[in-house]
Amino acid sequence: MIPNSISVRSTTFAFVFPTQPELRREDNLRFYDLVTSGGVEVPEFNQSTNALMLLRKAGRTPPNKFAVRVDHFQQQLRFFVSEEFPRKSLELFTEAADIAWDAFQEVWPLSKLGGRPVLAEVTMRVTAAAEGGDATKYLIDRILKISHSGLNKLGRKISGAGLRLVFPVQVPGEALPLHGGDGNLLIETLLEDPSRLFLQLTTKWPMMIAVPPGALPEGVPREISFELLKPSEYVGQVYSYLTEHAIQFLSESTA
Repeated sequence: MIPNSISVRSTTFAFVFPTQPELRREDNLRFYDLVTSGGVEVPEFNQSTNALMLLRKAGRTPPNKFAVRVDHFQQQLRFFVSEEFPRKSLELFTEAADIAWDAFQEVWPLSKLGGRPVLAEVTMRVTAAAEGGDATKYLIDRILKISHSGLNKLGRKISGAGLRLVFPVQVPGEALPLHGGDGNLLIETLLEDPSRLFLQLTTKWPMMIAVPPGALPEGVPREISFELLKPSEYVGQVYSYLTEHAIQFLSESTA
């Protein structure tokens, strides 16, 4: 993979809360005013019974779409920020997410939501040029190392390939990447442009982990709580993992 060719395709961030307060129109409008007065450009305001969405769209190809959403999601309340096909730097997305998060806490204080969120989640999708200009060949020959004689047994031409790696929640060590979170990493051919790789990482951080009996020495707390971070900090961890650890994995695999 060619490191300096990485391009962010989409980013989503969410906090999830265990309660579902009524999303009153006056609160929704106040939230909108706080977000826009903070410098976030979201000209569209959409409201339904259980959902509020602030939206900005640009009619290009592919279309850029930025959204801030507060909604009832399953049996929980969700604060959600997303952007598809960004035209500007990731720092501007994370700055907007932090502004929206500050506004959320002012309108819906955590004390009225039962305390901190129970989960933080980030999904980021990026693409990168594959060495040799053929992502499928790169993955099959240099990462997966599948023999062509073996592929011939499938009886069909291969137009794409990939792999998925799943990481459990790991706690020990502050220097551990994605500390306190899990990970689901997908690496595959970008089918719309077979010269590029598609990488997607979803990481979920529970705010508290119950440790199974016997997993830790006696006297160590059976529940581990984590510090609540800003959206920008969670997003930054995922971006760093993709651009550093995932690249190192692909580079070492081809050595």
